[in-house]
Amino acid sequence: MRVYLSELFKKIAIRPLLIPAFVLCFLSFIYCSYTMNRNVGLEVGHTVATITVTDVTKKVNGKNFYIGLMSKERLSIVTDEELFPGDTVYADGIVEEIHGPVNPGEFDYREYLKKKGILAQFRINEIYEVDESLFGRYITKIRYFLRDEIYSIVSTSVSEIDTSYLAAFCLGDSSLMDDIVSRNFRVVNCSHILAVSGSHFSAFILILPFIFQIFNLSGKKSGLIFIIAILVIGFMTGWTESVTRAAIMSVCSIFLRDSLSGMSF
Repeated sequence: MRVYLSELFKKIAIRPLLIPAFVLCFLSFIYCSYTMNRNVGLEVGHTVATITVTDVTKKVNGKNFYIGLMSKERLSIVTDEELFPGDTVYADGIVEEIHGPVNPGEFDYREYLKKKGILAQFRINEIYEVDESLFGRYITKIRYFLRDEIYSIVSTSVSEIDTSYLAAFCLGDSSLMDDIVSRNFRVVNCSHILAVSGSHFSAFILILPFIFQIFNLSGKKSGLIFIIAILVIGFMTGWTESVTRAAIMSVCSIFLRDSLSGMSF
C-alpha cells in the first residue's frame, strides 16, 4: 500500500494539474446535481425588483437575450431595452415560469435554461432606473462590433445561405438559419454542430501551426501567440461552456508538453 501511494504521488508530482482537474470535475458534478433538482425560488407573479444583468447574448438577427440575478436566483430577462453585463436594473415586471415546446421537434428552451440553473423568467413592463456598468458596456460593445464587422465582410463575399451556416459554425449564432434546417439538425441529434463546441475550437487552433511555419515562429513566441489566440477565440465566441472547457484544456496542454518531445516550445 505504501509503495502504491508513493508511485501515485510521483505521478501527481509530474502532472500537478491533475489535482485541480479532479477538483473541478467534482465541483461540476455537485453544481449540476444542484441546478437540475431544485425548484423555482422566486414567487411567480407581478413584482417590482432590482436585477443585476450577468450575461448578454446579441444575435446577428438583432434579437437580444439577457440573464440576471434577482434575490440570488438566476433568471432570464425579457425586454426590448438594450442592457449590458453589470447593469443594475430597477424595474416593474412579471416573474413567469418558462414553458416547454408546443410542437414536436421544436427547440426546448426551457430544458436549455434548466441546464444553466435558470427556471424562471422576468418579463419587464417598465424600467424605472438603470445603474450602468461602464466596463461591461465597453467590453460587450467591442466584442459585438468586431463580430458585426467580420459578418458584414463575409456576407458580401458569399450567399445568404452560406452566411447563415458560417455564422452558426464559426460564431455559434444560428439565428439566421431557416427554421426547417434547424429543426432537421435537432431531429437527427446534430444540433451541437450549429454551436461552437470543442471540435470547432480545435479546428480554429489547427490553423495556428501553419501560420507559425509561414512566419518561422517557434519556441516561447509561438506558445505566447497560441495562448493569445485562444483568448481571442473565446472572447469572440462568448465563452460558452464548451469553448471555456476547450480553452482551459488547450492552455493546460501547452504547459504540460514534455520538454523532450518535438511539440515542446
